[in-house]
Amino acid sequence: SPTPGGQESSGALLNIMKSQRERFRQRNEELELQNEQHQAQMQLLQGEIQHLKQDNLNLYEKIRFLQSCGTSSRGSSDVHVPVETKYKSSYEQRLDPFSTFNQSERQRKYAQLSVFEKIILSLVRFMASNKTARLGVFCYAAFLHALVFAVVYSMALTDVCKQEVHGHLPEEPHG
Repeated sequence: SPTPGGQESSGALLNIMKSQRERFRQRNEELELQNEQHQAQMQLLQGEIQHLKQDNLNLYEKIRFLQSCGTSSRGSSDVHVPVETKYKSSYEQRLDPFSTFNQSERQRKYAQLSVFEKIILSLVRFMASNKTARLGVFCYAAFLHALVFAVVYSMALTDVCKQEVHGHLPEEPHG
């Protein structure tokens, strides 16, 4: 039978556990709220980054226009701002409709591939782009060719020896 002192201590322990659970629940809610705020802030900053990149491309376009218009009046047309080189490729890529079309066609074709074909394509791209992988594939193919050659040669040699032992070899004409 439980003692009155044991019931009091278990009741106190239960109250401690409940208050600790409540503190953890409140802290969890605070952390979830902070996480949501950070996610929202990150999305806002990513949108701002995209907007700034677009602004930079537009400014680069204006710089190119001004350089093309002012080359006859300006003597120093070879002066380059370091930031220009950063946005030159993006600007030229945006102007080229063929590369944009080519890229969208590649994405469309890739989406039509089955999972197995995508895996094969990834492996082939990896092997084509990695020197060590190409060397490994070459050594593997050379080893397989040597193995097949050795087995075929061994079988041919064995058949000749068996025929020679049993006397089935046609005799060569003595001439």
